[in-house]
Amino acid sequence: MTVQNGSLSTLSSADGGVTWTGTFTPTANLEDASNVVTLAATYTDVSGNSGSTATSGNYAIDTLAPTLTITTPLSNTDNVLNRAELTAIAGSTFLLQGTAVGLEVGASYSVNFNQKTYTGTATTANTWSVDIPEADMNALVHGNDYTLQVNAQDLAGNDALAVSQTLQVRLAPPDTPTVNVVNTNSLTPTLSGSALKLTDPNDPNSVELPLQTGDAFTVTVHGASYTYTVGGGSNPSALSYDATAKTWSLALPAGVITADGSYDVAVSVSAVGYTVANDISSNELTVDRVAPALSINTFAGDNTLNAQEVTGNLTLSGTTDTSEAGRTVNIGGFGSGTYHATVQADGSWMVTVLAADLALLTDQSTLTASLADVYGNTASATR
Repeated sequence: MTVQNGSLSTLSSADGGVTWTGTFTPTANLEDASNVVTLAATYTDVSGNSGSTATSGNYAIDTLAPTLTITTPLSNTDNVLNRAELTAIAGSTFLLQGTAVGLEVGASYSVNFNQKTYTGTATTANTWSVDIPEADMNALVHGNDYTLQVNAQDLAGNDALAVSQTLQVRLAPPDTPTVNVVNTNSLTPTLSGSALKLTDPNDPNSVELPLQTGDAFTVTVHGASYTYTVGGGSNPSALSYDATAKTWSLALPAGVITADGSYDVAVSVSAVGYTVANDISSNELTVDRVAPALSINTFAGDNTLNAQEVTGNLTLSGTTDTSEAGRTVNIGGFGSGTYHATVQADGSWMVTVLAADLALLTDQSTLTASLADVYGNTASATR
């Protein structure tokens, strides 16, 4: 037998030679709509009679994954969202879009941005786009950088290599103190942000300066306040300032936070001769100590591999919380190492296990899956 654009495993028969079965493996990274299997007249029956040639019906091959790009979402192409650009979104949405070479009409894609997943279906070939609601854009925190990641799968089931881009959010003058967003499962996290001043706050070309001797800043979390004075001799040990980086850091002591939830971190800067500057964000700290749910679906239909099933690739799938969309599930228990699956918007995940790895499994083998959420909580499952 001759196959096009692929390879065929050794044929085997389970009924005395009446029916023969083999596994076809298509060539990788290929699209070809016209292919056939040809049977040569080189077989004979027990009496020595030769068989005739035969040709299969046509089959299409598509193992070529789409190629994604992200179009810079801001008109000034600097990937920095400023106050004017955010204000312009009022009453509308923020458009994210790009190209997806090889993505057909009807194929699906998703965008992960600030712990949310936005899904879409291609209405025009080779493109993708999603609209981010105004409320989600207003939830972005000044002074923070956000990664947007795009995933896509064509109609043949080929997953594109994910692409990402960073969007910087700068909604206030540089001397406005900032707080970095922290998502954690710790009750004593380290908080950080920026604190600086300008040579002249009224000059758009002003130079940024670190806080200097006599300048002070205060960080308040859940009713507990900590003040640091540059050059002072009695600053709290938990609070520090890096003049080179113009940043502050607070190792939050035990007892300030005692339960899961969102907490505001307030920062004010009192520089000598300057107006007090306050941060403009809120609820920058979120504590969550609950691990997500994770499960592995029944494998091979009955959790049992028979002689026929181990000759071809099989799908292993499972589910987790929808909030974990875009995160990675690591699957172990196979010979070649760890498989990786991306959680979809509905919480499902799936990988294709190669026949070569299936062949290495033994009776009572255990498959494992693990997942870490954005807070650092880990979940595991076995099958």
